Amino acid sequence: MDEKRMGLVGHLSDLKKMITWIILGILAGFIIGYWKVDVIYGWMLNAIPVEQLAFYSPAEGFMVEIKIAFFAGIVLGFPVICFALAWFVFPGLTPNERVWVPILILAGVALFFIGCLVVLFAAMPSVLKFLFYVTADNMEPMISLSKYLAFVMSMVIAGGVTMLIPYVILVLIVTGIVSAEFFAKRRLWIIGIILSIGLVMSAGLDFLTIVILFVPAYLLFELALFLGRKWRQYIDKTNEKTNNVGGEVQ
Repeated sequence: MDEKRMGLVGHLSDLKKMITWIILGILAGFIIGYWKVDVIYGWMLNAIPVEQLAFYSPAEGFMVEIKIAFFAGIVLGFPVICFALAWFVFPGLTPNERVWVPILILAGVALFFIGCLVVLFAAMPSVLKFLFYVTADNMEPMISLSKYLAFVMSMVIAGGVTMLIPYVILVLIVTGIVSAEFFAKRRLWIIGIILSIGLVMSAGLDFLTIVILFVPAYLLFELALFLGRKWRQYIDKTNEKTNNVGGEVQ
């Protein structure tokens, strides 16, 4: 009973440390984002074919800067989030599985940033141009600053999450939580999820955005299945050899 209690206390302590690291990572990103808020705002503003955005309350401009900084905190703090999660599960992994942890962290961070950058600099301009193109000529756009930036920030985060779908699948396969066959049998469901995210991000109107998001995400999904099978086979064989050697020594 005491051992179980000590184990529970230890896990809760590790969970507290993990949450602390995540909060500190987001806070550091928030500070950097607020410091460079003009640069980030300029990147977001370049996507919209409108010269000026309007704000409708005295405090809206300041609150927009806070929202941009918080958005930057999540994006820039994502590497710390991945590291904290990996640190939390690391003790439960086998020595052969631990070898892949740095590679999986780097891959996850890279895919998230790629998804965010693709949406911000490639998908968003085409989406907005299309939406303004199909708007009636007798309509004059008066875009709210806060609503526009909220739209862009949510789409950028969604783009990063979309690219993380194959990464999560790969991690689940490599760690042995879920088999590659499980995902292979549900390939159509995975495709549907990726397409749904693309449809939501493009408001169901822009085919180009769906293609930009879906094609790399689906290819990465197939690559994740292939690499997951190979890595899992390698880990299983290595563990089997290690167990055999250990049995012979005994």
